Amino acid sequence: ITLITQILWGLKPLDRLRRQLERIRHGDGDQLAAPDVAELAPLIDELNALLKKQKKTIEDARARAANMAHGVKTPLAVLAARARELRQRGMEEEARDMEDQIRQLDRHIGHELARSKIHGGAAARMPFTDPARPLDGIIRALRPVNEAIEWRLETARDIRLPMEEGDFMELAGNILENAAKWARAEVRVQIYEDAGSRMCMVVEDDGPGAPPERFSDIVRRGVRLDESVRGNGLGLAIVSDILASYGYHLRLFTSPAGGLGVCVIFGADDGGKQA
Repeated sequence: ITLITQILWGLKPLDRLRRQLERIRHGDGDQLAAPDVAELAPLIDELNALLKKQKKTIEDARARAANMAHGVKTPLAVLAARARELRQRGMEEEARDMEDQIRQLDRHIGHELARSKIHGGAAARMPFTDPARPLDGIIRALRPVNEAIEWRLETARDIRLPMEEGDFMELAGNILENAAKWARAEVRVQIYEDAGSRMCMVVEDDGPGAPPERFSDIVRRGVRLDESVRGNGLGLAIVSDILASYGYHLRLFTSPAGGLGVCVIFGADDGGKQA
């Protein structure tokens, strides 16, 4: 018994270290506290240095991606002006070809810039977000897109989602904007906990919807089912990138109102079907 007690006592510092790492993963701090046992100090120092380096590497990568994207915007604007000049000279086909290439480049830059802002779930910290305030703000911003829409938001005020707030705003903003473009009279947003204790967000509209065989196309970069509707076709592709960075999942379905239903699962997918 004495030996077992000594072993358990000796393992206590490691258990404290485990709990600290778990708190950091959930967003409570970004450095480990100094250990009670001097022998663990080198390990703690190395882990803290790793956490600091990881944070700086991510921030630097985002900054480089943003600088590159913004740096390309000016040359694209110049090329667009030249395309307009070609059209004015009667060179319609040449202008159209140039504009097509400019649009493709602009889509690609927009997509990569959005991806560079994703924090993702691979970092040491797993932050949590209260979705109520961001959703209220997104809905207010989207009202001018379609003033005829009635927004129905159904979520408890004490819910917290396992996602960084900026990522959640990008995720929800793209999904809700897509719904606002297609809805006729109503968009419904629900956030709840499913039977597997995973948080879910469901957004449904009453628009024309899409045939199930086109669901896989909707989340592809640059694909738009109707070219007459404004947009660049990146919305749900960006959503897919955000979810992939966290290991979360997206399901599309036909809503009871006939429009598109989008279900975000903040957790591992169990392979089930969306009702």
